[in-house]
Amino acid sequence: MSAFSGQFVCMGGTPKRMESFARFIQKELNIKLPTGTVLEDISRYSYRYSMFKVGPVLSISHGMGIPSVSIMLHEVIKLMYHAQCGDVTFFRIGTCGGI
Repeated sequence: MSAFSGQFVCMGGTPKRMESFARFIQKELNIKLPTGTVLEDISRYSYRYSMFKVGPVLSISHGMGIPSVSIMLHEVIKLMYHAQCGDVTFFRIGTCGGI
C-alpha cells in the first residue's frame, strides 16, 4: 500500500508528457496493474485533456495557456468534490524544470 495519506493531482501541458509522468509514478510507487490491463487515458473521449490515475495520483494534461488550465481546474475540482476526495494536493509540473 502507498505511504501517501492524501490524493495528488499533477498537471502539465501535453498529453504525452503526463502519460510519461504517470508511468514514472507507477514505477516509483511500485504500483502493479491487474493482469491484462494497461495504463490508459481515462478521459480519452472528452478530447479536452488526458487523465491517468495511478494509485493516489491523477496525472492530467491541460494544453497551453491560462484559459485551458482554468477550464481543466474547474472540471477537476468538481470531480474531486463529487468523488468526496479530501486532502487533495495540486501540483503544476512545467517544462522549465519547476514544480
